Amino acid sequence: SVFGTVPWVFVRSRVSLTVDASTARVGLNPGPAQYDEFFRQFDAALASLALRVQHGDFAGDPTTLALAQQTLASASALRAGSFTLLADPVRASSVLPTSTDAYGGLLLAQIASLQSTLSNQLGVPGFTLAPRLPATPLTSDQFTALLGSPGGFALTSSNILPQVVLGDLEAGVAVQVAQHGTAGVASWSAAWMRFAARFPTGSAADPSVLLSQGSGDQHPALQVDGILEVGRHRVGIRAEAAYQHQLPRSSFQRMGAPDQALVPASYLAAVRSQPGDSFAVTVRPFIGFAPHLAVAALAQYWWKGMNRTGYVTNQPAIAGTDPSQLDVGSAANAVVIGIGLSYVYTGAGRDGSVGLPVEAGWSIERTVASGRGIFPYALTSRVSLHIYRPLIKH
Repeated sequence: SVFGTVPWVFVRSRVSLTVDASTARVGLNPGPAQYDEFFRQFDAALASLALRVQHGDFAGDPTTLALAQQTLASASALRAGSFTLLADPVRASSVLPTSTDAYGGLLLAQIASLQSTLSNQLGVPGFTLAPRLPATPLTSDQFTALLGSPGGFALTSSNILPQVVLGDLEAGVAVQVAQHGTAGVASWSAAWMRFAARFPTGSAADPSVLLSQGSGDQHPALQVDGILEVGRHRVGIRAEAAYQHQLPRSSFQRMGAPDQALVPASYLAAVRSQPGDSFAVTVRPFIGFAPHLAVAALAQYWWKGMNRTGYVTNQPAIAGTDPSQLDVGSAANAVVIGIGLSYVYTGAGRDGSVGLPVEAGWSIERTVASGRGIFPYALTSRVSLHIYRPLIKH
């Protein structure tokens, strides 16, 4: 049999956000201009220390020379990191730890320790300013403005009307390997092999929409299945083993872990992702209770390997991020159970006529367990309709 699947997917995300200022630990960045004098002093101190080391001012004291060289290296790294955090025109964080927060205190303590070493042990005075961290946490209005600001997260709400959109189309061929008897007789068995390809026709998640969901996986895929069915009278069981290999694809993503909902707009980059291969084993016991009708259960275990994501060619690296962050939790497994109804009509009428074979089904499935990774904890409803027609008439 040659087959095709055209999925229509119901997609909706709902977001409800609240700001709890009582436990907030970050405040609004006061702006790059507030740090101009701080970094001017920082740069002057580093230049002065480098000049003293170059001129051999510490040559007579190996201990002080080693301290000067170590301080120059660590201070340069601290300067680069703090500039990216506080004042970089593109990469500066829109929010900063407050001055009373533990992380804010740690940053201020590092700078104070450096200033003490420069002034008291290395003879480099003049670096006295501390960066101005926010004194109060974000208010609700500030957070709302930051969420939609192009300089912040540039995210819009996903609270839109439900969408019914096209998913990923699938096409393939199924080949019967063996058959003994027919369903409903004293005993029967059959085996098939199925080869399929999936195409990325579904919509992608929009990185500018908070918690956006796509209607497809966005990666072309090749899949092979082995299917075995055995039964006696009205009771039977179908076992399936499926292996899927997905092909790489380029897309625009915000550089952050999958469970990081708020990623700055400046972290958007073009990446190329190679999903890990997946394998699934599914068991479907069923009991017929009326002509053409059966109740069917489902138990499935699936496993997926780690994704591999990197920048596309000519995409500049984003400081402080790594494309591999997108792969966190992509190596996953889960157990799914479900139950549903199945209708099968072979097309053979009681009067001997031959009609159109039809299969239809409804099921509800729930992910119940997982051993690793980030997995869809979803309650899924499926409605399917399969219609068969001969390609060649004899």
